[in-house]
Amino acid sequence: GLNNQQIDGLFDRNIIQIGGTLTQKVVRLSPLNQSLGRTYQVVSSIIIPANYTLILEPGVEINFTAANEFSLFCFGSLIINGNSTNPVTFNVNGKPVSQNEYNLIEFNEGSNADNQSRLNYFVINQETMYPGSLLLLNSKIYPTFDNVRMKQDQKINQTIQNSQGLKILNCQKGSVFTINNSSFKGFLNALNVGCGSISLQIFKSSFFDCQSNIFISADYVNVTIDLSTFRMTNLSANL
Repeated sequence: GLNNQQIDGLFDRNIIQIGGTLTQKVVRLSPLNQSLGRTYQVVSSIIIPANYTLILEPGVEINFTAANEFSLFCFGSLIINGNSTNPVTFNVNGKPVSQNEYNLIEFNEGSNADNQSRLNYFVINQETMYPGSLLLLNSKIYPTFDNVRMKQDQKINQTIQNSQGLKILNCQKGSVFTINNSSFKGFLNALNVGCGSISLQIFKSSFFDCQSNIFISADYVNVTIDLSTFRMTNLSANL
């Protein structure tokens, strides 16, 4: 395993800065002493190769600078292992310099082949609105999605197209994606479903101040909603 005193392809020698490609099969990232200002800063994109696993333990906090457009690319497995007291937190500060889509976390095709990826008690704070997604699912095997909080702080700018919290681009026929005990706040599109023949289940979740809560641009998408709250920014907002 890897603790905060070891050096891996993911880490540089001052421990706080992280980035690069995993070189150990399983890398475990533990929280730093936040009272000393010890949060992780991403200095290059993090890449999880196929058959490799990154585990983020409860209390880990990672800062991304959007102007750098560094992302977390998952071709293997990502396990975000927060809990109710100590969630894992990603902060995205500023905005990209380019107008290209910037996706913070990408599950790429072929990722999560062992079906071990999970997002559990995970908070993502986005400071400004820009084209792209906080989470892009382009894999046919989805991670579990429980107790995830996504928040965008800037007032919605309708001139910015294709800005969303979560985007689903790929699926197998009959796939099921479940959102459980989660929330989305302040997005142009909270959830964008761009592939068909999928069942979307939303349980005990909240959508606040989003222009469009669920935007579906594909056919044959079955949506099940139970015990969830929707507060829209205007009456023309989509469900």
